[in-house]
Amino acid sequence: MTSAANGTPTGTVTFMDDTTTLTTVTLDASAIATYTTSQLSGGTHTFTASYSGDSAFAVTQSVPLSVTVTAIPTTVAITGTTYITAG
Repeated sequence: MTSAANGTPTGTVTFMDDTTTLTTVTLDASAIATYTTSQLSGGTHTFTASYSGDSAFAVTQSVPLSVTVTAIPTTVAITGTTYITAG
């Protein structure tokens, strides 16, 4: 995001999952903030991103984005029967 009058935004973006802060990252030279994770639990998550603002750009927050994560089980239980033959 740039503005001819104001230049390129600087500052940070805080990524949230409901009320939990996931991380805060600094905008890159193109004014982009990125967060990647593989640590989300299964269920519905509501994400927002909040920009800190700078001397030329105001503080702002994204609209909530609701995502459902399907968890893959990490433990598998196997139940079976063992047959013993007398010999």
